[in-house]
Amino acid sequence: MIFRAAGEQRQRGWDWKVKVSVMEVYNESLRDLLRGSGDAAAGPTDGHVITQHPDWGVMVTGMSCIEVDSIDRMKTLMARATRQRSVGATDANETSSRSHLVFSLYLDGTNQLLDLQVHGALHFVDLSGSERLDKSGSTGERLKETKNINRSLSSLADVFAAKAEGRAHVPFRNSKLTYLMEPCLSGQGKTLMLVGVQAERENTHETLCSLRFARQVSQCNTCGRPRRSVKNLSPPPVISRSLVTSNSAQLPLEKSAQASVPQRAISMDLTVERSARSRKAQSRNATDVLGHSAESYTRSPRGVSSRPVTGSLMRHGSRDRKLERRAN
Repeated sequence: MIFRAAGEQRQRGWDWKVKVSVMEVYNESLRDLLRGSGDAAAGPTDGHVITQHPDWGVMVTGMSCIEVDSIDRMKTLMARATRQRSVGATDANETSSRSHLVFSLYLDGTNQLLDLQVHGALHFVDLSGSERLDKSGSTGERLKETKNINRSLSSLADVFAAKAEGRAHVPFRNSKLTYLMEPCLSGQGKTLMLVGVQAERENTHETLCSLRFARQVSQCNTCGRPRRSVKNLSPPPVISRSLVTSNSAQLPLEKSAQASVPQRAISMDLTVERSARSRKAQSRNATDVLGHSAESYTRSPRGVSSRPVTGSLMRHGSRDRKLERRAN
């Protein structure tokens, strides 16, 4: 279905790349199940570290990731991974899986026409079933495997219980299994769980435990929406802000300076002419005032007043003229 949809979208400019990674959680350690498989880069069997990735959620360092272009190629890789998975015989099952298997499918799509890049991941987790020691009869190495399987499943049940009760802290990092499943259970995606049961009477206890576990899972909520990871292929151009500011500010200044030169010259001429006219008018008024006041003070018997030449001096001058008329 994925490859058919990728072929249909190729006509609209989309180019999809699909990569596959398969690992197992064995005794709380991570193993690369595609190591040494043809075109896969042979990596170390241990020392893998779980890290947070901004685009893919959770990634495991040093894990093989092979690009595939068909469903047949994917089935071939799954067959190789299954052959390298840890299995063992117990009293309850002749070929019992001794680890949890995690199959990851990474999709990366680019569209040059829309200048977009989208990516996402699908994780398929095959959980190993819990075991009862009275039925499996595990001893030695098988006993250690049974304890780690039950412990990781108990940690997963604690995660579902914390999600169902709405706790502030969800213990994702109590085991490698829950740490890998954190992006799927923390609101960044959608999660679907399938529980297989058996109808035989002798397996009634295991069937009942599986159904109780499924009921607990159905009561929890991932508390979020799937996150779409979309980004532009080409980064935005970097433009010097100071250069744009200086250029954009310099051009209007030059235009305004050129346009305002003649206006400034005209306004300066008008100002000079107005100031000259006002000086002439003031000098005429001052001459009249000083002339009348000097004549009146000459004829006045009181002598010359020491007050400044202001409007009040004109009033004194008119009073002196009245005194002069009375004297005559």
